[in-house]
Amino acid sequence: MRLIRFFVLRLFVLSLSVLATSLWTHSADAAKNSASSSTGADAGCGLGSMLIHDNTKVMQILAATTNVPTQTFAISTGTSNCKSQNLVMADRAVQYFVEVNRDDLSREISKGEGEKLQTLAALYGCDTKTSQALFSRAAKAAYLSIIPKSSTDAQEMVTNLNLQKSVVGICRSV
Repeated sequence: MRLIRFFVLRLFVLSLSVLATSLWTHSADAAKNSASSSTGADAGCGLGSMLIHDNTKVMQILAATTNVPTQTFAISTGTSNCKSQNLVMADRAVQYFVEVNRDDLSREISKGEGEKLQTLAALYGCDTKTSQALFSRAAKAAYLSIIPKSSTDAQEMVTNLNLQKSVVGICRSV
């Protein structure tokens, strides 16, 4: 417990140091940028991005520091402006999964069922058996659009799948 307190205290002191340095060295930039975007997107997602909307360097550093203790939970649960479908890692996971399982996925999409197709549906956010089944049926119906030729590679397959809103949209609407 003492070790955790020590690291939290160090993180707090480091954050204050960064904040003070930023205030001192970037005050002119902060004033100039204060009228710019108010999305808080520079700090990422988490509690800080919800509380602090000013897009100055100083405020974004403060927002990012505020995000630190809650960000893992927010990403895992999809709360605090953290949406799993918007994460780059989710897109990379889909791409990697399709690259590794392209042939099996091609067969399963043509049938409209299969374990790897269910996993792909889950990667797109279908978290129930019902939504995975709907995803599978819609993918089967769009098979020729997703895999127009036998030489369709994994990257083209993912691109084509992403264009099929009737397929990928199922996971976001159920």
